[in-house]
Amino acid sequence: MIRGGTPPGRGTFIVLLVLLLGCARGDVCADTSYTAIGKFQSEIEPIGTCETAALVARIDSAFTTVRLVTLDPDDGSQRGQATTVWMPTGACMPDEAVRILFSRSFLPNYLLILDRELNLGILPVTIAADGTPIASSWSCAPAWFDTADVGYATAFTEMPGAAFPDGKPRLVIGTGSGRLLVVVRDHRGLIVAERVHSIAGGAPINDVGPLPQADGVLLGVAAGAHLYGLQDVSSQAQERFRLMHPGGLPVRSFRSFEPDTMALEASDPYAHIAFCDGLTERPYFARIPALATGGGVLDTVTNTTVYSDMGADASAITGSLLILTAGRRDVYYRPGYATGTSVPGCRVNLAEETPEVCVSCPIEQNGDVNQSLSLNSSDVIQLVNTVFKGGAWPEPCMAAGDVNCTGQVNSSDIIYLINFVFRGADPPCNVCALFAGTWDCP
Repeated sequence: MIRGGTPPGRGTFIVLLVLLLGCARGDVCADTSYTAIGKFQSEIEPIGTCETAALVARIDSAFTTVRLVTLDPDDGSQRGQATTVWMPTGACMPDEAVRILFSRSFLPNYLLILDRELNLGILPVTIAADGTPIASSWSCAPAWFDTADVGYATAFTEMPGAAFPDGKPRLVIGTGSGRLLVVVRDHRGLIVAERVHSIAGGAPINDVGPLPQADGVLLGVAAGAHLYGLQDVSSQAQERFRLMHPGGLPVRSFRSFEPDTMALEASDPYAHIAFCDGLTERPYFARIPALATGGGVLDTVTNTTVYSDMGADASAITGSLLILTAGRRDVYYRPGYATGTSVPGCRVNLAEETPEVCVSCPIEQNGDVNQSLSLNSSDVIQLVNTVFKGGAWPEPCMAAGDVNCTGQVNSSDIIYLINFVFRGADPPCNVCALFAGTWDCP
């Protein structure tokens, strides 16, 4: 059902964007194969209050509608009905979308979408008591800069007021010409241009976003193979640190796991991020010192969750994990993932109108039959003992041994796991997709 916006009045575009909204921000990753501007994007923003749940938005491939779905912050299931609205059209949004986000402070409770020509579409969104998103009609803000001077937009973000001496939030736009464009609201409430900065020797900017540190919130900028941390972007945009991708690949997108509207807690020695290079199938996880300075390499940490049908788009909502599946139809939401308070989580189909039943799955990593949080030879040995010697069952239940998702645990699973552990073959399948059907865990 179409519940808001106005019908499109122009041709279609092959563009797919996914927006993820929650109580604190974080998102990853970029896949270079989906849009004319060179990257697939997904991101997380809050929807006003932490009690309201996470909001997922998906723009269809024809760039005509956006579907909004809310997810429960406790178990990850869908809340209320899905809502579909028409995208802005005509003079309001004449070019391809760069990014979509939900504003917390610059224009609170408005969905914002920016096109390459620097036009901004603005949509009021509220959440009904049952969780159903309610959207009104789009309005538009014209471009504040000339693309002939600054280049086409490639990314934009909202920076909290805490990042600036005057306490005013800003929008910061990155361009393909290595420019940072800073936009602010004046005393009349009008959106006006404030600053233009040149960074990274003119390298195209892939992504921008807040990066919390112990002494405040910096602007993170992904350009080339580096992630930059900049301060004072309302005036001088001073570089405080520059961290390189460990493989020397481009840093295409990133997001912080910590809330990005305030400084890190005094007890936090690191800020934690997820980032992507657009080439590797799955996101990286890294930690940045709480007072990072100078140059260096991103300090990556191991992510033990590996599913064969999960795409390269993973996100965090106040430490929770949100992954877009490779088919681009489902999201997998796991509240509390990064804080050690994780619940099994849910998969939700973005294409369905009606609420989805939460299918919980207690298996952290399929094939990790001894629950050591890694896949190695010890898992192979235990699975051999289970199948041929009547040994102990996989933990937490037999389903964890069904690494090829046939609905059975037998010698074919042993061969599959051996090929993955010792030969670098395909990882174990997502057995959680078989729950509430073939498998169950007591």
